Amino acid sequence: MKIVVPDYYKDFKCIAGACEDTCCAGWEVDVDEDSFRRYKSVTGDLGKRLADVMIPKEEGEGCTFRLTPDKRCPFLNEKKLCDIYTELGESALCETCTYFPRFVHDYGSVREIGPAPSCFTAAQLMVNRTDRTALESYEDPSVLVCPNDIDPDSYFLLKSFREKAFNILWEDSGEKALSDLPERIIRILEEAMEVQKREIGSCIKGDDLPALWLSPFDGMEVINNDWNMLLNEHESLCKAAADVGMRRFYESFTKKVTFAEEAFRQLVFYYLYRYVLEAVHDGRLLCAVKTAAVAYVSVKRLCVARFFVRGGLDRDEMADIFHLYSRQIEHSDVNFEFYREAYDTKQEYGIDAINKALGDSV
Repeated sequence: MKIVVPDYYKDFKCIAGACEDTCCAGWEVDVDEDSFRRYKSVTGDLGKRLADVMIPKEEGEGCTFRLTPDKRCPFLNEKKLCDIYTELGESALCETCTYFPRFVHDYGSVREIGPAPSCFTAAQLMVNRTDRTALESYEDPSVLVCPNDIDPDSYFLLKSFREKAFNILWEDSGEKALSDLPERIIRILEEAMEVQKREIGSCIKGDDLPALWLSPFDGMEVINNDWNMLLNEHESLCKAAADVGMRRFYESFTKKVTFAEEAFRQLVFYYLYRYVLEAVHDGRLLCAVKTAAVAYVSVKRLCVARFFVRGGLDRDEMADIFHLYSRQIEHSDVNFEFYREAYDTKQEYGIDAINKALGDSV
């Protein structure tokens, strides 16, 4: 099988117990069917512990682990290491734990892999890059091609669109190479509309759209309590801007945090890379591109808020915001599906609205 990865993928290394925000806490652990069968055969103390926490799902769909009262995986020990890994070895990890924070998408004879910024270490890679990100590929004969029903014409159309979007994202534009990222995203949205030929809603004039997008909805899951801290910082920014307007805060941020736009461009690349080709399954290209555009506007607003509250923003603080946003939006099925539905149906996520928010974020 052909494996495709971003060129920085080779630099990603899990830091295990040294990680301050372990991936073994805060969310449900899904166990695939093969691992579930293996875990049911484990004996001894570990086997008893497994039997006590495995909650079967529907037939053939594996199980989940019952989390501890503080929402941690029951096999995460006091050293922030995995007891299953320690006792049975890496091969015993379920698919979720083997791959996270890597995502894996198969398209016939092509497998695309990348690290998600929901991992702070992966987010650091994005924030610290200064060059255009390229995709690299290699053949791995050990990975077998699985049967699929992907329409080849749709796949190649989406692949062509994504390559064009990448070129728009990074094409040389002289002195505006870093300052016109919102305009580039608008162009990518327009290209997506041309491919999809579909749109809903119109601009909600007068609203602070990023504030609306960042507002919690009924039933929202909070994956990490630091997300609430970000929202509190954002509320402080909104109060300060109530009389003087938001623009001066953006201008101050852009002037002082000179590395920000390049880091945001890496973030947009990630969302386009991860989700555009997934539209081959449901035809929702515009939804995929909106995911990238809304991420840019929302994460930038949160960065401006952190800059305002703390009087500055360094690369690690920006990486922290990248990773908290990704965790909150992408790694809860409830949250992710709410927003995907909203991109298709809610007026505040129409193209006019998103373009307005992009224009206001300069």
